[in-house]
Amino acid sequence: MTTITPDDYLNGDIIAALKILRSLVEIIEYQKIESDEFLKLPELGICFHADHSGEISGIRIYLKEADGFFAAEDRIVNNYLLSRSIAEATIELGGIYKDIPSIRIPCMPNTHPARKFSINSKLYNIYYETESNEIISIVIRDNIST
Repeated sequence: MTTITPDDYLNGDIIAALKILRSLVEIIEYQKIESDEFLKLPELGICFHADHSGEISGIRIYLKEADGFFAAEDRIVNNYLLSRSIAEATIELGGIYKDIPSIRIPCMPNTHPARKFSINSKLYNIYYETESNEIISIVIRDNIST
C-alpha cells in the first residue's frame, strides 16, 4: 500500500493533489458540494478538504475505521498524536481545549463530539466516541489567527 505525507498537500491546490495522488493510490474519490471540495483516500484513512478557493485547508485522519474509511497507518497518525483516547490526548496536547458538542441532525446519526486544540501553528479537532472515549479522527488545519 502506498504511503503519503498528508502535510505535503496542506495549502496546496486540491485538483493538483488529485492529479498526483491518482497514480499513487488504488481508490480515490473527489467530491464537490457547493463551494466545498473533498479528496477522499479511504484505504489510507485520509480525507482532504478545500473551501471555495480550491486550496486544501484541512486534513482528516482516521484513527479507527469509520465513515467508509480504514484507519490510517500509525506512522501517519503518530506525526500528529500519540494518544488514542481523548483523555490521553488532552494531557498530551497540554490540557487547554474547547469542547465541540455532538449535533443531532434529523434522519441522520448524531455527530461525534470533539475537542479543539491550538498547537503551535495548527488547529486540531479531535473527534471521539462518547462511551469509550476512543479517538475516531483528527482534523488538522493551519491556525490562521497566529
